[in-house]
Amino acid sequence: MNDLIDNNSLSIPSEQIFPDLSLDFFQPGTNEIQSGPIEDTFDDLRNITHNFLGDVDINIDDVDIDIDLAGGVRDPITGEVNPENNASKVENNENSTVKLSQAQNTQIEENSKRIAAINNNDLPKISIRNTTITEGDRGQKQARFTVTMDSEIDENVKVNFTTVNDTAKAGSDYKRTRGTLNFRPGQTRKIISVPILGDTLDENNERFQVVLSRPRNAKLGDKRAIGNIKDNDDFDSNIDDSKPGVDLGVLTPSNEIIKRDNIGRGQGNRRDVNDYYNFTVTSENLVTLTLDNLKANADIELYTSDDDIIWRGKKSGRQGEVFTDNLSPGDYTVRVFPKGNARTDYQLGITAQSPYVDDYANLDEAFDFGEVTVDTERVSNDVGRNYTTRSRDQQDWFRFELSEESNVNIDLRQLRQNIDLVLYEDDGRTILEDSRKTGRKSENINQTLEAGEYYVKVQPKGGARSDYQIAISAEEGSREPEEFNIGNLSQLETYSNNDDIGFTQSGVRNERDRYSFSLNEEGKVDVILDQLRANANLRVLDSRGSLMFDSRNPGRDTEEVVQELSAGDYVLEVFPQNAAKTSYQLSVEFTPNIIW
Repeated sequence: MNDLIDNNSLSIPSEQIFPDLSLDFFQPGTNEIQSGPIEDTFDDLRNITHNFLGDVDINIDDVDIDIDLAGGVRDPITGEVNPENNASKVENNENSTVKLSQAQNTQIEENSKRIAAINNNDLPKISIRNTTITEGDRGQKQARFTVTMDSEIDENVKVNFTTVNDTAKAGSDYKRTRGTLNFRPGQTRKIISVPILGDTLDENNERFQVVLSRPRNAKLGDKRAIGNIKDNDDFDSNIDDSKPGVDLGVLTPSNEIIKRDNIGRGQGNRRDVNDYYNFTVTSENLVTLTLDNLKANADIELYTSDDDIIWRGKKSGRQGEVFTDNLSPGDYTVRVFPKGNARTDYQLGITAQSPYVDDYANLDEAFDFGEVTVDTERVSNDVGRNYTTRSRDQQDWFRFELSEESNVNIDLRQLRQNIDLVLYEDDGRTILEDSRKTGRKSENINQTLEAGEYYVKVQPKGGARSDYQIAISAEEGSREPEEFNIGNLSQLETYSNNDDIGFTQSGVRNERDRYSFSLNEEGKVDVILDQLRANANLRVLDSRGSLMFDSRNPGRDTEEVVQELSAGDYVLEVFPQNAAKTSYQLSVEFTPNIIW
């Protein structure tokens, strides 16, 4: 960068940002340093000799100048910053003005003042770890990725995540998953679960990725993790006589591992003297290892991922070996080997016992969709299962935000048993709408909501237990209702109109048709809504907009309201049920009361 400096007329290059520069910046009139510790070097300038506080001398060739930072205090003797004033709080990046002054052997251009970036280095770092899972023959398993934050802060921290194809493909090998993790103050660990789709194909081991992005109040460390899917149908790939051995996948309370094999027998010109297995624990569990069904003496050892031995079984003869202890999250290796010249079949069992950790069990642990838009966000999970004799997954909570009034559509589908759906205001107590259909029918809520925060609860009906997929999307708010003026029904006596409801035009959905009418005498009003192709409803409002009567029959059934009404002004409203859209015919008939 020396070619940027003219010894005859010295200036600071415009828009120059000093790389990796942090400054201890003293706020004038206070006793507090506002940012992190200084690094007293520029990558492309030479001979910087002092901390960047107060007046700092820079020697460039034969030019001597001072740099003034806005504010700043240093020791008048040592020139160093008092370490007691260094701030360590999490704060935004800041700027400081750098100005040249008191030049010797040179001149300084006018307005030679620029901005130095003060980069905050106190944000916590979020990282994600790789995981490995063995594919099943059918159904789904959950690949669990651990996301950690290296320090606690008193702020909410959010980070987005999404799956990315590699050799494994979304839809055939795993389910595409994305969302937002929300670390509340004091939390440093979260789990991302990705459903793995089982099959009976003999295929290569595959992998996909989970990528973190858009951290808020934090920065990214290891932002990309690999999900390794081990095929369980290629038996030649289960080489267990050397490390790393057979990958048994993730051990959970609902995933008991059983492996049957033999040890000590000859294999060609050699003897099988070691069988290795590895498994992963993602949360602290009480783990039990058993080695039994022995016909001769065999032993077992358990190691950490660093090859530190945890336990060694040494029972004699054909006695089974048993190990039970708490294991922390991590990777573990089991070694099975014969005693001397013994040859035997064996069964290895590995189980875990702990209350099931349901990440979405309450409002504080709700899955955070973040701000929802027209792009549909989906999450797959299950609810209602018993994971111990005392613990049942009774509900899952989800949170989302709207930045403006929007038409929100929430679908709950892929049900195996009866599961209900409830929408709440931001307090998690006030119900806005629910969907409680019978059996395995999909649930749906469609509402126009104001900007703000909302919660959704998924809960089993009675003793039901089921997998499910929840999907949330939002469009711009509905348009103003279409107005129809019937006029004086006492004079008309009959009125009919054909129209439609629930359709979207230019991104805006029609959710209400309003028909105004008046009566100048008392009589019977008969309102019929029919010729429906989907579910639509009918209601009667008074002149103040208060509900008087309504008709909400299921499906395409005809809606009808028959009532005695006094003289006055009234409104009929036609509106769709949730996401329904349909054409309709509205018929209104008035019969005056006969006075004898």
